[in-house]
Amino acid sequence: MSSPPSRGLFTILVLLFATYVFGKFQGGFVSWFIFYAYLPVAAVSLFQYFFGLSGVTVTRKVDKTRCVAGEALEVTLVIHNPYRLPLVYLVLKDHLPAKLKARTSGPELVVHPWFKRAFKVTYQIENLPRGSYQWQRLELLTGNWFGLISCSKTVEEKQTLLVYPRYQEIVSWSFGNDLHSGMVRAARVKKSEETASVIGARDYAPGDRLARIHWKASAKSAGLKTKEFEHQVSHDVMLFLDRERQAYGDAEHPLFEMAVSLAASLARYALKHRFSCGLVSYGQTPVVLPPRRESEQLYRIFEHLAHVKADATYAFGNTVLREVVHLPRGTTAVMLSPVLNKQMVMLLADLSYRKMKAAFFWIKGGREATPAEHQHLLLLHKVGIPVYTIASASFPSRLSRSEIDASFAQTPS
Repeated sequence: MSSPPSRGLFTILVLLFATYVFGKFQGGFVSWFIFYAYLPVAAVSLFQYFFGLSGVTVTRKVDKTRCVAGEALEVTLVIHNPYRLPLVYLVLKDHLPAKLKARTSGPELVVHPWFKRAFKVTYQIENLPRGSYQWQRLELLTGNWFGLISCSKTVEEKQTLLVYPRYQEIVSWSFGNDLHSGMVRAARVKKSEETASVIGARDYAPGDRLARIHWKASAKSAGLKTKEFEHQVSHDVMLFLDRERQAYGDAEHPLFEMAVSLAASLARYALKHRFSCGLVSYGQTPVVLPPRRESEQLYRIFEHLAHVKADATYAFGNTVLREVVHLPRGTTAVMLSPVLNKQMVMLLADLSYRKMKAAFFWIKGGREATPAEHQHLLLLHKVGIPVYTIASASFPSRLSRSEIDASFAQTPS
């Protein structure tokens, strides 16, 4: 495809005719030298006009298709030119999603391949934001020496990229139960199983030891059942992520990114220490991942968290009340929300009244707590609900209830 098609071609043909006529009538070495010197230029230009970039192929390669937010992605464009005619310049435009385009100096690149038949160019996308991305088109543009002929070509080259939320390493997490501490050892758990009472059975999950199988319960059911010990009940953690748009004001608010990052970090810690972990995430489509402890559960949670937005219209309190009744006995319901008001206090107090274990992560950000919020913190402290205040994206690696309790005693004046 040529642009503009008629003027460039007309100019080339006129110049070719003019140099030929000049040599024919003038004669001599100089006049014919001008004609023969211009002849290859005209030939290459006419070839570009009629064939353009029809035979040129381009392939996009990325060094990884799964990343973590904040990482860099290297993108390589491999170009192959089947013709031996030179490309004086080549402009490559990679049509990236808007959020990625803003984080790279490209993706419009200019190279001068000349007679190279195969070459590559590379650019980087820095500080990847969380999300799922797809880009499809590549645009190539070239022309001749004098700009008389320009050719463009669009290549459909699909690419998908999934960016998981950023997570932090948590050394320990204790909210009144030391079994959530990072100091727990497998031997200690095994010893406690030997002395603990069996209070029930649950479905077998990959990774459960053979000694835990409840053979009597398995014989009465269609599948294998695993013993549930008295101490084991506290190993289950269900994360409740507040995705209510009204709580953040914006689907991509920084506080929501903090909440998603915290959820990923807590899930990673729980599963790393062999606790069962699940996720309740109500948005435009309700998603519930039941508590499991196999390694694949972490990928399920991260996969979901890569896509989530604060787009829920359903009240977060109603979400909790709707799902908490389905939790296994003794599961700790962990709330992650930027809202700390009377309704949240009543919700957590109600869970405590029902003898359900609960913890609250308050995604406060850098602002100061209001006097009303201080009072709500004191009430939760009196009820016995562990509260963790998350003031920045870099939260402490040791999540300890005692550190939070110390701040409760400071009643605002």
